Amino acid sequence: MKTEPQPPVIIIGMHRSGTTMVVELLEKLGLFIGKRRERNQEAVLFQRLNDWIFGQGGATWDNPKQIGNLLSYNDLRCRVSDYLRYYAGSPRAISYLGTCRYLRYQSLLQLPFAWGWKDPRSTFTLPLWLELFPQARVLHIYRHGVDVAMSLRHRERSILQAKNSRKSFHDILYTLQPGRANFTTSARCSTLEGGFDLWEEHMAAAQAARKLRPLAYLELKYEEMLAQPEALLRRAAEFCGLTTEDTTIAALVASIRADRAYAFAADEEATAFARGVASRLAPFGYSENGNERPSS
Repeated sequence: MKTEPQPPVIIIGMHRSGTTMVVELLEKLGLFIGKRRERNQEAVLFQRLNDWIFGQGGATWDNPKQIGNLLSYNDLRCRVSDYLRYYAGSPRAISYLGTCRYLRYQSLLQLPFAWGWKDPRSTFTLPLWLELFPQARVLHIYRHGVDVAMSLRHRERSILQAKNSRKSFHDILYTLQPGRANFTTSARCSTLEGGFDLWEEHMAAAQAARKLRPLAYLELKYEEMLAQPEALLRRAAEFCGLTTEDTTIAALVASIRADRAYAFAADEEATAFARGVASRLAPFGYSENGNERPSS
């Protein structure tokens, strides 16, 4: 008996929001997320395609709103959609499927098992992916904006510090290959304000995404995932079409630490920043202290 193709699960959410943790758990429950992946569990194929899509609209990962240039340019949008459809059935799909799966299925449009991908940029490119996979399910994972901004700033500072520690080596390397002279991945995200602005853009785009697939859209709050991991992982697994057992779920979430929520509360500077952006946190269900909505 022929098995019907399954729509993908498109996992969206801002950088540093816990998407990697959730995807790793779902993979252990049977969700296929790609043969070739980067360290953050992002399938290289979809990562590169999203990069390419961003380039068509003049967007970057830390300035994603420029994708609107592409989405509003109908002729270009149609051409990009056609290319994605062609690409999904081309031998390039082997990067995602691996050799055996590609030889068996030949196309991303014919996969009869639970599959999907994770990439923060998909929050903005989702309208294009839904033209290719109109029945896709969308899983959005989100986290307190100040925690996200603080984590991004820490990453950017660590990258610059690592480059500075090997300055002589990198100066020689960059002389030989000037195009590789990147000292940080994002100047914008090197500040709390810049990282928080980017978080707001992602949250607004995710709200718009929910309107595109209202009956096939699930939100998971990172802090609730830490506090109630068994219940929420079970909900996510069922949403993805995975069969689960209570004992398996319990074993997978045993090492999850609830104290990782609201890390910014232990940082004086970040706490002061949170007070200053309380009105910007409120529309997304957060307060300056945590996830409780401010009283009206």
